[in-house]
Amino acid sequence: MKLIPATQDDQYRLWQWRNDPAYRRYCDLKLISFEAFHIIDGENNAILIADFDNSKVGFILLSKKDDICEINLCVDRERRGDGLGTSMIGLGSEYAMQNMQAKSLVAYIHTENYKALFAFDKARWRDGGTVDNGKGRECVRMIYP
Repeated sequence: MKLIPATQDDQYRLWQWRNDPAYRRYCDLKLISFEAFHIIDGENNAILIADFDNSKVGFILLSKKDDICEINLCVDRERRGDGLGTSMIGLGSEYAMQNMQAKSLVAYIHTENYKALFAFDKARWRDGGTVDNGKGRECVRMIYP
């Protein structure tokens, strides 16, 4: 697997992944139209496409504030359960540390999202306790390293 920076050519696929019902449920996002969708990129953000065997299998969004980088990811629904999330987390963590000079990373995972919690645990992240996500839902704050 490798991570490649997203381009404008990826915008439609990113919009589809972003609007996936499971992704929206765990990220507390509303459905948006393609016209309203914008790729957020810049000095403190990175959108990376996960490529596995020449197939785009998901994306990672990295958002850095100070020395901490928040990671958010989505695995394509056709590839969920294939173990790709753990590899994506590991590669995304490495990218943030090397290319964005992050000192640590954080992810907020809904307590009922067992597959994501397992993937982060398997990628050697640690449980930083539960927090409210600001929308009335409890999340596990995962921390790396």
